[in-house]
Amino acid sequence: MLDQWTGTVVGNLHVYEISYKVLAKRLGWHEKYLSAVLHCKRRPKNAEAKVMKALGELINEAVVLDIQNNQNVQNNSHSASPYAPVWAKINEFNAKKG
Repeated sequence: MLDQWTGTVVGNLHVYEISYKVLAKRLGWHEKYLSAVLHCKRRPKNAEAKVMKALGELINEAVVLDIQNNQNVQNNSHSASPYAPVWAKINEFNAKKG
């Protein structure tokens, strides 16, 4: 059975359009090794923490770029951010929490 955290990683890679190649490069790993880790065929020490940290960094970079691009789009046209549904869910969650 696969570890739950690996599903979270794969889901976030999809949502934020981050490739295995980009994540593997951030980790200093080969793509095939990352795939083996995410499919629980390899279990290096602290894999979850390392992968989640690298993924978090990449997501933060993607979000910052999206904010910058969205500000440019709002100034120049009426196109919506590709992350608008994600932002809506984050805002909804924060509104319920606050």
